[in-house]
Amino acid sequence: MDIFTAAGEIGVFPSAIIAGAALGLIYDLLRAFRLLIPHGKILIFLGDFFYVLFFALVLFVFSTGLVGEIRYYTVFAMFAGAAAERFAAGRFIVSAAAGIAVFFRRKIFDRVVEFITKIRQKIRSCFVKTA
Repeated sequence: MDIFTAAGEIGVFPSAIIAGAALGLIYDLLRAFRLLIPHGKILIFLGDFFYVLFFALVLFVFSTGLVGEIRYYTVFAMFAGAAAERFAAGRFIVSAAAGIAVFFRRKIFDRVVEFITKIRQKIRSCFVKTA
C-alpha cells in the first residue's frame, strides 16, 4: 500500500491509534504492577523514564519508518489511542489490580506475617523468661 495516497494515509491512522492504545495498555500494566509491589520514588521515576523512552522509540519508528518523515497525524493518533485506552480500560485495569493487591495483602500477606509472628513469639519464649 502506498501511504502517499489518501487511502494509504487513512490506513495508517487506525494503525497508529491501535499502537497508541497498546502503549497505553503497557503503561496501565506498569501502574498495576506498582500497586501489587510498592515501589519507591526512584524506581517509579526509572520505570516512567524507560516507558517514555520506549513510547518515543515506537512513535519515532512508527512515524518515520513508513516514509522517512514525521507525519503529525500519526503522532496525534498514537496519543489519542493512548488517551482513549487510559480513559476506557485503564481505570478498570488499575482498579482491578488494586483489588487484587488488597486481597493479597489482607488474605495472604497478613496471614503469613501473623504466622511468622507466632513462631517468633514461641522461639522467643524459649529463650526469654517472663516474670
